[in-house]
Amino acid sequence: VRVYLRLAGGDANSTPTDALLDKYVNAYTVNTNGPRTVVMFECHDKSGGYYRDDGSTPSLTDLRNFWKRVALRYKNNPWVWFNIMNEPGYNTNATQEWYDLHNTVIQDIRAQGANNLIVCDGHNFASEEVNTRAGN
Repeated sequence: VRVYLRLAGGDANSTPTDALLDKYVNAYTVNTNGPRTVVMFECHDKSGGYYRDDGSTPSLTDLRNFWKRVALRYKNNPWVWFNIMNEPGYNTNATQEWYDLHNTVIQDIRAQGANNLIVCDGHNFASEEVNTRAGN
């Protein structure tokens, strides 16, 4: 189950309060009568762009603090996956900014003791292409 979140605030179904996150985690990974289902949280405030500490909201600091909180809260539940941000880029070549942001957030998550699976959307609106021509 992919859970769309807005750190800057959205409606009651996208603002990442502990109650909302727990609602999904408990419904699909804990209190089930059948097989468990993965819950993947994903931040959607900056699709096509990046969280930055440049005065924009939400900032990179907001994103980092969110993932630290989530990692600490769900680090003992391998059924909770972390998708750092939705489709950040806008061209086929990943940038240093893409790498630096994801690397920093992954380090933050791991520092909380969480070994949960982490998903990093590609730089080209998650629609990367592989050049399969000979010699490339």
